[in-house]
Amino acid sequence: MHPSQIAIRNPVFIFIMILVIGLAGFNAYKSIPREAAPDIQIPLLIVTIPFPGASPEDVESLITNKAEQELQTIKNLKKIKSTSSESVAVLTLEFTSDFDISDARTKVREKMDKIKPDFPSDAEDYQITEINLSEQPLMILNIAGDMGLLGLTNLADEVKEEIEGIPGILEVRRAGGLEKEIRVYVNSEKLNYYNLDLNQVSSSIRSENTNLPGGSVTMGPTKYLIRVPGEFINPEGINEALISAPNQVPVRVKDLAKVVFGFKEITSKSRLDGIESVSLSIVKRSGENLLAIRDQVKLIIQRLEQEYRDEVKFSILSDQGERVQRIVNDLENNILSGFVLVFLVLLLVMGISNALLVAIAIPLSFLSSMIILNVMGFTLNIVVLFSLILSLGLLVDNAIVIVENIFRHRQAGKNRIDAAIMGTKEIAIPVTTSTITTVAAFFPLIFMPGIAGEFIGFLPKTLIVTLSSSLLVAVIINPVLCSTLMRVKVGKEITSDFDELKLVEKSKILGVYQYALRKVLRFRLITLLAFIFLFVGTFYWYGKNTFPRKRIEFFPKTEPSEAVVNIRAPLGTTLDVSDKYVSSVEDYVNKNQKKLGAVVANVGQRRGQVLHQLEVRQHI
Repeated sequence: MHPSQIAIRNPVFIFIMILVIGLAGFNAYKSIPREAAPDIQIPLLIVTIPFPGASPEDVESLITNKAEQELQTIKNLKKIKSTSSESVAVLTLEFTSDFDISDARTKVREKMDKIKPDFPSDAEDYQITEINLSEQPLMILNIAGDMGLLGLTNLADEVKEEIEGIPGILEVRRAGGLEKEIRVYVNSEKLNYYNLDLNQVSSSIRSENTNLPGGSVTMGPTKYLIRVPGEFINPEGINEALISAPNQVPVRVKDLAKVVFGFKEITSKSRLDGIESVSLSIVKRSGENLLAIRDQVKLIIQRLEQEYRDEVKFSILSDQGERVQRIVNDLENNILSGFVLVFLVLLLVMGISNALLVAIAIPLSFLSSMIILNVMGFTLNIVVLFSLILSLGLLVDNAIVIVENIFRHRQAGKNRIDAAIMGTKEIAIPVTTSTITTVAAFFPLIFMPGIAGEFIGFLPKTLIVTLSSSLLVAVIINPVLCSTLMRVKVGKEITSDFDELKLVEKSKILGVYQYALRKVLRFRLITLLAFIFLFVGTFYWYGKNTFPRKRIEFFPKTEPSEAVVNIRAPLGTTLDVSDKYVSSVEDYVNKNQKKLGAVVANVGQRRGQVLHQLEVRQHI
């Protein structure tokens, strides 16, 4: 027995299934995480080896070449690229896509530890950086105002702590501002008097600043762990740190040094529209809902903006959620517009109730897909959202063909059950074959190798799920709906041995089409020549009027919303000199660009960056 026939004989079960798909699909759509990019493993590691004061030639001979020779022995290493510049060596390692990046990191660390003794003594510790798309900031918040750098730093730390309390936040990175530190000024005369050196002082302070385990004690039925706290709570605690006790006389830090609270030397500056600023990069956990977290962050910012209205300006300079929200809105709008357009077109031919039977295939197929994608662990990222939008135009094709065929059998005088069974049986195999053909066109993309393959692999998987869901709805659900809800006016002249031309004559739209078709077939040569003329004429008109002015391109040109100017100064340039270079660029941008949303300047020793937005992305 055909699956559709079984479904038609058990309509109650199918209606329950429709209800379950609706509720579960809606819940899946609301709960499935929204992300900017797919969470894929990028088999790249970047090894950075600082060598302060060295020329590019020295860096290459003393650092880069040695590291390359050792790292090349790692298995599954696909390619290694190195760059030797002033004071630093950077090596980019690409591994095969099937090699776990954690294992690769371990292997690289082992090799670097092995070769490290061969580096010059002035070379600093190496750093291994892993590229993780899921740990890219979902939002960069800039805090600027006239409350001083210390006030901005304290405010940024408060905002950072509050945002980190949001469920799903991995970390909030602060850039700019002041870094607290405790300074110990040692009196050299007293140091000599007690016959001590700086190493003894520093090691004593370090050993005192430790929490010690104290074992455990059992009291009744409960066992308690004991910990002896020893970490310094405030600078005053350092004063009491014991350094030595010659002749049973304790020598403490306060006896030979002065402890003060201060800040680290400023090595970077940040400005927003010429005002001192501090920025916060907000990173969410992998798999968490980007849009939900974004909304909670914006609520916090809005409250703080009201609280510091006259002192501080909060600006969102980068917002991944804005783009994701726009694509989600496009998806929802396409679903709604597709439903309405399909309904209106079929309304002219089949009537209101029958047009609804076809149009309902769009939301049912979409919700079914959401259930499956959620079970598969997918997120609504850029690639999946694009795939869903791409598939919307195909979801209703199967339903149109099957419902129209059932409608034709009903017009022939068959009852609902027989019309649904016969109409589906006749079309089921062609519809299934058509769907398989479409799926087969995308299926090879699943096996595309490399990083691009992992990234693009979400597209065919999503399309296969959505098209399979539409086939299920068309072959199983639509026939049941037609067998119970389809309404057809059957004329007395129509019998079981009906002539379809009589149905054409009863339909005004089909009648017009029949009239036009007869005319075209009657004047076949004229029709063919007219088509050839239009075809050739189109190319001629395009080549003469459009092509000379516009080149052929795959994607249309888009106006960028921001521009970045990077500035690099010679080795040894101080922060103040770098700041002057960056300030001159800021002044030039402000004078020569009228439509500015914001100008952000980041200054460091030997380098600087000016980012100017042509339009304001978000100001809370």
